[in-house]
Amino acid sequence: MKLNQAVGEFFALDIGTTAIRVVQLVQRSSSEWGLLKFAVTPIDPRLVESTAVTDVKRLGDAILATVQAAGIVTKNIAVGLPSNKVFSTVIEMDEVPKQELANNVLYNAESYIPGSSEDAKIDWSLLGASLSNPKRIEVLIASVSNEYIEKKMEFIESLGFNLIAFEPDAVAVTRAVLPKDITSNHMIIDVGDSATDIIVTVGAHPRLLRSIPFGFRSFIKNASNNIGITQEEAEQYLLKYGFNQEAMDGQLYKSIHTIIEQFVGEFEKTTKYLAQKYPNLKLDSALLSGHSVLIPGFGDLVNMRVGLTPQFATPWQNVVVPPENQQQLAPISAQFGVVIGLGERGDH
Repeated sequence: MKLNQAVGEFFALDIGTTAIRVVQLVQRSSSEWGLLKFAVTPIDPRLVESTAVTDVKRLGDAILATVQAAGIVTKNIAVGLPSNKVFSTVIEMDEVPKQELANNVLYNAESYIPGSSEDAKIDWSLLGASLSNPKRIEVLIASVSNEYIEKKMEFIESLGFNLIAFEPDAVAVTRAVLPKDITSNHMIIDVGDSATDIIVTVGAHPRLLRSIPFGFRSFIKNASNNIGITQEEAEQYLLKYGFNQEAMDGQLYKSIHTIIEQFVGEFEKTTKYLAQKYPNLKLDSALLSGHSVLIPGFGDLVNMRVGLTPQFATPWQNVVVPPENQQQLAPISAQFGVVIGLGERGDH
């Protein structure tokens, strides 16, 4: 993993639960990118977690086909890591001389990461002075098991690519949805297909990262099972009516009420934890990303239950999209948070 090192020409790959996404950007300035190439390929959700040889080959073929469809030539690649495979936390420690920082971070990480450091790949990024004690510093630590990262690396390189970086999805999304030179504080809620990332940011830096094991497909499955409709129908109704308690004679809302309460419970846990750790921290809004942008009423629920003003975040805010691509991207643009964030890694 490489959280913040500079790179040269490369493209970004997001292996999502239901789709492969690739993007190649060109950096025009410290705050603006241009879209060079992109492509999306739907996949069977079972492929991502399967270890069967035939499924691994199908996934590899899908990635190669997506890269070819985009017209990407470079072999250099940055790949997102799903949050359920990465342990991320922010630790507080005494400030030390710069030349001693790396060793001190790794020594302190031993007390936080699950398992032994010998069995994990650890990366870190200095965030700055602690919000609760300015005489100390805070550091973002990310760790992933050696077994997982080595298998993923072997898989990517077997496709003929030169892996330049792995990066946690939550870190990539944060880079994509936050405006450059931001000074305000936010809770990013990025709802994916099978998981949701909750990221609390102070200025441009994440100070809390959480992943909860349910996402948009959880709503779909609940609605499908409880109402007795197909998952395709459930998805259509959710995108049309969302959390409307009157729609379909209340059946839709009742069918997903349990999962809604689980979501809200996680948001409330996050705000309570923040109040304890950073009593003086005030969040300015909730930035909605991924499927949370598409579900009617999601923002209203966050506002009502957590007290944060919702704002729709766009991962494309710093990317200039050619006019000929805008119509094609419009209906799927909210799902590009991870891959755009990966693509915005650069020298600035």
